[in-house]
Amino acid sequence: MGLQRRKKGKVFVYERAGAQWTVVQELQPSGLRWNDGFGFGVALDGEVLVIGASGVDSPGEDNGAVFIYEKSGSNPWGLVSVFPNNDLSGAVQPTALLGRSVAVSGATVVAGAPAAGAAEGEVWVFERDVAGWEHTAILVDPAPGPADHFGKSVAVYGDTVVAGEGGQTATGFAQGTALIFERDAGGNWQLVQEIEASDGFGGVSSADGFGEGVAIEGDIIVVAAPAAHGAVGPSKGAVYQFDRSAAGTWSHHETRVMVSSDPTDSINGEGLDLRDGVVFAGSPSYPRTAYVFEIESGVAYCEPAANSSGWPAHLAAVVTLDGEALLSAHHAPSQTAGVFLASPARDETVFQPSSLCLGAGMWWIGPMAPTGRSGAAILDLAGSPGLVSGVTIYFQYWFRDTAATTGGFNLSNAVAVALP
Repeated sequence: MGLQRRKKGKVFVYERAGAQWTVVQELQPSGLRWNDGFGFGVALDGEVLVIGASGVDSPGEDNGAVFIYEKSGSNPWGLVSVFPNNDLSGAVQPTALLGRSVAVSGATVVAGAPAAGAAEGEVWVFERDVAGWEHTAILVDPAPGPADHFGKSVAVYGDTVVAGEGGQTATGFAQGTALIFERDAGGNWQLVQEIEASDGFGGVSSADGFGEGVAIEGDIIVVAAPAAHGAVGPSKGAVYQFDRSAAGTWSHHETRVMVSSDPTDSINGEGLDLRDGVVFAGSPSYPRTAYVFEIESGVAYCEPAANSSGWPAHLAAVVTLDGEALLSAHHAPSQTAGVFLASPARDETVFQPSSLCLGAGMWWIGPMAPTGRSGAAILDLAGSPGLVSGVTIYFQYWFRDTAATTGGFNLSNAVAVALP
């Protein structure tokens, strides 16, 4: 966790023992000065910790710097490399804000310098070999514009880098984009695709700020657009999910739009992360909060009608990278009785207002699963009877609903999942 407001900056390292988190180390390198902003960007992968200090003057004002720490076993974190703002030719980029965003994956570190040039922005790449860390590449938007702020957000996973430019203004608005780069067999980085919001939630003509936050894990990219709005309610921000096909092409999968009556409640792209199939999106509201979204697995079908909450109930199946499987139902009425259903076959029996979309052999899976105050219910499938690895099972959520016209109950959509 970084703490840097208007001061030199300091980073606190926490470790978990059981359910308890404890500060085990405070990091603050010598030589920092007022407003250096050490801790503005923080990223961790295993035993590599990267910290950005975008306000460091080296030698000009706010050029920025990147600090790389490593640890081994139970030893404390030690500073192993500092990269001041010198490009590959040795020239200093004035007021570039290097370290405004940082990310790390294995032996690759990326850092955004969103104010480089006329605020077109750059992304710097650092790689580790047997001799240590070195600055190896600078990534740029091949069609830059002033105040694009390319590199305001960065993410890296293996040989893929994502860089957001929330200020991109091709249509005269700060609608934003994100650029995807891949490292080829020769170690060179190539731009492979540019992605943007074009699904009607603000779209390409809006000042959505798409790209203010980015994250990547495996074949999934998520992008924050803090000023995006949905079909209902005021602008509260959105998180977009893109999936990579077997052919290597990224396509828009889903959009999660925040709708809230709280005028301070919104998604902040700076707090975006993706770990083990779960998206964490920070909010600048007070008190500070975070929204948690789950990356869905399986294939949804049988769309339901709205229930008494005003929304259609949505069932998501989540299979994490380590093989855990969860069911998560949302937008059902709050604090109502419910249960998850499973079947080896799909079918459709029409009720009112929704349909039962499971076939023969249906059973209740797990205990009763009532919704909480938020209208959500979650079930961990670990150890559930009747579930066999490699078999496709069809799931649906049943719940009591005063708005239903048949039997006083309602249903979510259904989802087909190939069990891990």
